[in-house]
Amino acid sequence: FVANAASLFREGGGTFSSQAEADYLFTIRSFETKIEQTVASGIIQGDMFTMPNGSAVPLLLGYEFRRDSILSVPNDIAANGTLFASFTDQGASGTRDLHEFFAETSVQFLKDKTWAEELTLDLGGRVTDESSFDPHFTYSAKLLYRPTSYLMLRGTYGTSYRAPNLRERFLEGATGFQTFTDPCVVPNNAREATDLAQQNSPEVYLSDQDTRSNRVLDACAADGVDPRSLGLEDGTGNAFFALGSAEISTGGSSLLEPETSRSFTYGVVFDQPFTDAFDLRFAVTYFDIDIKNSISEPGYLFVVDECYDNADQPNATSGFCGRIERDETGNLDTIDTTFINAGQETSKGIDFNLTYEQDFEIGSENLNVSLDLAATYTKERFFNILDSTDDIAGETDAPHWRANSLLTLRYNEFRFNWASHFIQGGSEDPDEFDPDAVPCDGLPVSCRPIYFTTDYDVHDMSVSYGWDNYSITFGIKNVFNTAPPEVDDDGVFSLANVPLGIGYDLNGRTGFLTLEAKF
Repeated sequence: FVANAASLFREGGGTFSSQAEADYLFTIRSFETKIEQTVASGIIQGDMFTMPNGSAVPLLLGYEFRRDSILSVPNDIAANGTLFASFTDQGASGTRDLHEFFAETSVQFLKDKTWAEELTLDLGGRVTDESSFDPHFTYSAKLLYRPTSYLMLRGTYGTSYRAPNLRERFLEGATGFQTFTDPCVVPNNAREATDLAQQNSPEVYLSDQDTRSNRVLDACAADGVDPRSLGLEDGTGNAFFALGSAEISTGGSSLLEPETSRSFTYGVVFDQPFTDAFDLRFAVTYFDIDIKNSISEPGYLFVVDECYDNADQPNATSGFCGRIERDETGNLDTIDTTFINAGQETSKGIDFNLTYEQDFEIGSENLNVSLDLAATYTKERFFNILDSTDDIAGETDAPHWRANSLLTLRYNEFRFNWASHFIQGGSEDPDEFDPDAVPCDGLPVSCRPIYFTTDYDVHDMSVSYGWDNYSITFGIKNVFNTAPPEVDDDGVFSLANVPLGIGYDLNGRTGFLTLEAKF
């Protein structure tokens, strides 16, 4: 192929000198994916016997067979990633069979008795036999006790089982390139050329301008690179910077184990019995969830951070360090993000729910007022990932308190809604930041990142009118144009200084209008 062939430069537009040249440069990246599922199931149900209180005891027995298969075939261009700026993808191929046997029953021990309006136990069990794993038994139990018509006590306990899905197990591998900051490379602010007039002038390290923590520097050194010289120009023109790119590989794994969990809840529900003027219900529920061998696809930034900025596993002792490879110059070369069994994940807390409803007579019409309030207190949000432990409850992405409320007014054909959302501020673990630096907001050096968020509440409203089979709704989201809290990008996972994945409104005040017609 001759880049300056005369045929390329012709008045009105050129062309290649041969079809072979055109075929070489312009081609098609294609993928063909087929996912098939076959399901067969059967259920038998009926009453086994009758309790002395007259309630029947039912029994449900069932069986289900499921076959899942995937065949994802790339052409050579996609498989090898030969197009410019494209990634390699080897597709996926695999089949799994699933046999499940299950049973359910419900026993009402007491009914319409003094201090025992109801006492009911629901039971369920399931045996799952997945073709790649040993059979597993899961079960659930729910106990409901209603001493009076206005008070209910309830509790549940259950287990679950999930085998790796088709993608997690049979994805054959894909690679691509991502740009990010290598924490082991000397930052731009901490390097200086010895002679600005000289091309490829050797650079020196400025320790007083380096904002990296000692924990990061020690981990990089333990991983075999010198964080005080890595990337500096040595006069040969081979310098590189902290902001660079690396090859990211991902794929399924035949080594994955099934994900299992156990959970229990208990709580109380109270319906006020004192007056018929209004309805009021209050519920409190404690929850405790424990997931083991949770299946996860770690992000490349997470892998790097867990290796080099890990307070629990310092000096590059984290298992994630084995997923990072560097070339002979020390430059970060590849990061492995294939699926793994992350370890253990727990969540503990309390849910609060309150509902209120009352009617008021205004003129000849009825005004209905209702309020729904839901709040959650997260006591624990614990992770054990490859022996790196962390309880993130109270941090920026898992605040202790969240709450939502909805006030609704209905009058004739009109409806007014006012919704409020609250997210408590959170703070990252101070041990993850340099304790010798001072709080700041955007300063380049001697600066501790903004690692906390403030309390946040946002409000939405809407007004609707309906007639016959038509309705019109006008509303405003984020009525007061409340901005989300800002953090330093180095301290919290964020974009443009706004924490992501927490629930903050990113659009500001917006209006909407909808028309609806039913036929």
